[in-house]
Amino acid sequence: MAKKSAKTQRAAKKPVQKKPKPGSAAKRATAAAGPEEQLVILIKGVYKRWSESKGGNVDEILSLLADDVVWRSIANGLHGLNFAKEPLTKPNVRGYFESLSKDWELVFFDVERIVAQSNTVVVVAECSFRHRRTGKSFMSPKVDIWDFRRGKVVGYFEYFDTASAIRSAL
Repeated sequence: MAKKSAKTQRAAKKPVQKKPKPGSAAKRATAAAGPEEQLVILIKGVYKRWSESKGGNVDEILSLLADDVVWRSIANGLHGLNFAKEPLTKPNVRGYFESLSKDWELVFFDVERIVAQSNTVVVVAECSFRHRRTGKSFMSPKVDIWDFRRGKVVGYFEYFDTASAIRSAL
């Protein structure tokens, strides 16, 4: 009888692992997700629908807001970026989106990373918008910071390349 090599003997001793059923790991992960992971799953879905609908899921976003939300933008109402006046409260956030969609068309919005710590979710993305009047478009990195309390958004702050946006608006 031939002697088995050490490598063959080690391989023979390894336990056979069962392959998981398709989709079951994802279901278990969602069901077992902690608070941070649940917020990531929530925000990931919001951005997926934002991208697919070209900004058409405003009602979904508004439904996430607490009554005392503070909605802010680095643009702070700069000339040409009137949609981003600061700070906005819940009754004014719909106007933010109405003004944004009136003046700007979403070309694309690609999420690169979502990071959560405690009740804060940070979204790092790249986006492009086209100004409806000028026809000029710009591309920008974008960072959104979402703060949650008891499952509702109480704070939002967006950062993007305001200089490029203003050049496209003028």
